[in-house]
Amino acid sequence: MMKDMFKKWFEGLFMPQQTFKNIKREANIKDAVLYIVVASLIYGVIVGLAIAFIPGLGMWSGMSLYIELFGMYGITPTVFGLMIPLIAVAGGIAGLFVNVAIFHLFAYLFGGRAPGGFTRQLYLRAVFTAALSLISILILIPIAGLVLVSLISIYALYPTIVAIKEAYDFTWGKAILTFIVPVILLTVVYLIGFFAYFSAMLM
Repeated sequence: MMKDMFKKWFEGLFMPQQTFKNIKREANIKDAVLYIVVASLIYGVIVGLAIAFIPGLGMWSGMSLYIELFGMYGITPTVFGLMIPLIAVAGGIAGLFVNVAIFHLFAYLFGGRAPGGFTRQLYLRAVFTAALSLISILILIPIAGLVLVSLISIYALYPTIVAIKEAYDFTWGKAILTFIVPVILLTVVYLIGFFAYFSAMLM
């Protein structure tokens, strides 16, 4: 069963068009959450234990920024490492639901009325996001791991658009618009907030 689940995850990531057409009818929220929990736990336990018990590894890996951030509040790398499984699961579930909800809103604005569109998008996104979580374990490899994970994350924009297309029975044009419009809007809001904060700091 686990083998078949992992196979589905990686096919969803690297062969999304055919995979999503085949599995979108089985979409359900329960399995979507299960996939994220399982993948996040695997990622969290491996990365967390490595950072907690291998001295200096965290500062040489792609987790260094987070270790420094938590360190500002007196949390040591060991404690942070032990917290990672919980952070990964909670963040994975919350992040996916919020992200899917945003795209669902814009899909609706662009005419997405397919029955079960939200559930379909959630499920299809969970399938390949689970694979991304496992690949993200490579972030433990200094420099090369961070580069590889970053490249895979950029590639993941493709299955995201395919998931939107299949979830709402969209054309490619509508799927791309549903993805790119909220991304642009959120980027603009972020930049405005960043420059407003930076300007306030200079006063």
